[in-house]
Amino acid sequence: MTEEPSNRLRPKKALGQNFLRDPNLIRKIIAAVEPEPGDLIVEYGCGTGALTRPLVASGARVIGLEVDRDLIPLLREDPTLAGLELIPEGLEFWPPKRIAEQYGVDRLKLVGNLPYQLSSEALFAAVAGVTCVERVIFMLQREVAERVQTGPGSRRYGILPALIQAHFTVKRVLDAGPKAFYPAPDVKSRVLCLTPLAEPRVDPEMWDRYNTLVRLLFRERRKQIRSLIRKFYFLDDSYLLKLDEDLDIDLSRRPETLSIEEMTRLARALPERQQDV
Repeated sequence: MTEEPSNRLRPKKALGQNFLRDPNLIRKIIAAVEPEPGDLIVEYGCGTGALTRPLVASGARVIGLEVDRDLIPLLREDPTLAGLELIPEGLEFWPPKRIAEQYGVDRLKLVGNLPYQLSSEALFAAVAGVTCVERVIFMLQREVAERVQTGPGSRRYGILPALIQAHFTVKRVLDAGPKAFYPAPDVKSRVLCLTPLAEPRVDPEMWDRYNTLVRLLFRERRKQIRSLIRKFYFLDDSYLLKLDEDLDIDLSRRPETLSIEEMTRLARALPERQQDV
């Protein structure tokens, strides 16, 4: 059974709002979060409070980022959300590291039913803040989720999976159809759980160079690696020939065929350059 939001809570198309309203899905998402007293949980976009209420009820400390000025007073008036600490700003102002520092914690959990236009920003924020992130539970459009889950060799493989999978395991929690939301969107959705790897697949000292390389390679993903690194790293033929010999990576391949480990080896062998992507 699903519940309609109050007449006072109207979704805004400009903000990409589709309020989650399926109690069964809500319970499963909360179970994936595993909220406990002592946790600091950051929710990106509280909406009608469908996820926020059970998070607050768990005894966890919940920080809600909400930019909808009409929703904010309604959330503050709700007695079931008395423990919610609401911040009327977006995630661009409150990345995970800032929140961890502000609230004096080493680790936090990120939760959100994300509109399409915020998906990439929230995922990149999780990557940038991986050292202080314990778990990420995001509802995404299924197309975006599938792209995050894909591996090398697929046309969907690109910047997002190359960066996320370097730091996180990625697992599907559940799929959701349009009827789970109000209003029903035109697309299907998927909840993903991202959990930081015990050992990242890219050494921390190599991360900036890896990050730069990934973003450059996928600027023009249909071109060969050789032509891309010649263009972006200003390399001559003798340098490229040495790379061929030293790395055992066929530079005539396309970026989408490279594993994380291969891109790391390539980043290590290339001259360092200022990230401008």
